[in-house]
Amino acid sequence: MTTLHDLLEAHVGAGTVPGAVGVVARGDRVEIAAVGSQDVGGSVPMARDSIFRVASITKSVTAAALLILVEEGRTQVTE
Repeated sequence: MTTLHDLLEAHVGAGTVPGAVGVVARGDRVEIAAVGSQDVGGSVPMARDSIFRVASITKSVTAAALLILVEEGRTQVTE
């Protein structure tokens, strides 16, 4: 799980987003990474507890529900 910071940093470096916070949990291990800034100007650094506005909550809830089903072994994600 050590590539989370690198992955987020690549998107920030490419200009896709000004900043990002990511959380990955696997068993007892939890990795949290915050990179970039909260604003386009770069004046406020991104923090682990930054607040985000979510415009479409349905997608987030659906994704979380799917991940729970995958974790429980009730479904699987294939390419």
